[in-house]
Amino acid sequence: MHIRRTTSTPNRPHRRAGLAPLEFVLNLPIMLFLMALMMVMGTAGAWKVRTQANARQATFRSLTPRTGANDPNPRNWPRLANMDYGGGTAAGIPSDPYANHTAVRGPILATDDGAFLPVRERTLDMTDGLRHGQAEIRRAYPIFSKLPPGEFHFRRPNPIFDGTRWQFFSMGIASNITRRNLFLYPMDLEARIGQAVQDYANAAITLYEDPDDDLVPLFGGDPEVRELVDRRSPDFRPGVRLGSQRATTSPLRGRRLRPAICENDPAEVRKDQVETLLERIGGSRRKRQQGLPERIANYYIGVYQQRIREIDDPEAEPRISSLSKGELEDRVKKLQGFVKLAEGRRR
Repeated sequence: MHIRRTTSTPNRPHRRAGLAPLEFVLNLPIMLFLMALMMVMGTAGAWKVRTQANARQATFRSLTPRTGANDPNPRNWPRLANMDYGGGTAAGIPSDPYANHTAVRGPILATDDGAFLPVRERTLDMTDGLRHGQAEIRRAYPIFSKLPPGEFHFRRPNPIFDGTRWQFFSMGIASNITRRNLFLYPMDLEARIGQAVQDYANAAITLYEDPDDDLVPLFGGDPEVRELVDRRSPDFRPGVRLGSQRATTSPLRGRRLRPAICENDPAEVRKDQVETLLERIGGSRRKRQQGLPERIANYYIGVYQQRIREIDDPEAEPRISSLSKGELEDRVKKLQGFVKLAEGRRR
């Protein structure tokens, strides 16, 4: 087989020479049309985003405590364009998903045995207190103005919840640690268990004011500590922790503190609160934590030892005490033996 090789001549003219200008002239209208469409779509996208941003601005400038009266429209927003706000029903929530749940929509929450709780129906209504911002603009095409419809028309809504909707002062609640369910279900629970509350208060008052009760020193203010070292003894009662606060079970306190827990599962309450409280009372070998008896004993050991040092110090201010140095040393030994016995049992 014979293969013929062809070689190109550098000075030989191309067969299609002279067609490029013709192709450019034919394609130029299409390219210009595509560029014009890009400009139209880019301008439309920019104004659509700007309309959405101004709809949000119209809502935010009306949120409490603002009214929107002293907040003008942005400078880049045309005067003939609309930018408004208002209240009303929630356009973004076409139907109430909890309409059939009596626990939040009421009017009462009843049980099979005839007990019932009234329900404030509007407390958890998401359509209440909703602010609606809206921005609307008509803008002519930057080019192709005669192309139907000849303008952009954007209308963007923006619903936002008012910031004070469920704050405690807006709901008429005393403080931020007050339970909201007491507001959702407005029932006088103390009236239903009034006798039990009164019995508890009477028992606490009797225990607190009985001078012959051995538990009185646990409440603080043991007269023996005041006599020996001239200071008030602490309150040893363990309490339920409230974050940075601490609430005891005494009804005689000036403030009413509520535990920072809202749970009706006994297992969760025991895990989060009861077990921790029991560890503070009985101690924990795993956490190397002393129990309440050891902490009380160690406190009084320190009080007695301080009084013994004052007796031995000739420069210390004389103090009248009903306990001698020997009696104090005997109490220290007994308490130290008690602490060792308690720690040994925990091990």
